[in-house]
Amino acid sequence: MNSMSNLLSLLFGCRHKLDRLSRPFTHSEQTYKVCLDCGRHVPYDAVLFRPLTRSEIKRHASGGTRCEPGYR
Repeated sequence: MNSMSNLLSLLFGCRHKLDRLSRPFTHSEQTYKVCLDCGRHVPYDAVLFRPLTRSEIKRHASGGTRCEPGYR
């Protein structure tokens, strides 16, 4: 089963499972967790204690709303 998981990750990329993320880090006013499988930074909301969704990331990146943790 592990080889099938590795093949799918190779074809489609890492899924960044919640149980495989590091503790939160904050650097330059950005909070993120690190995927322990691939090393990617996953944006994290330090107020709500959860990773940000793709729509929240896009909204923050476009400057449409303030980029404060937990802002909705």
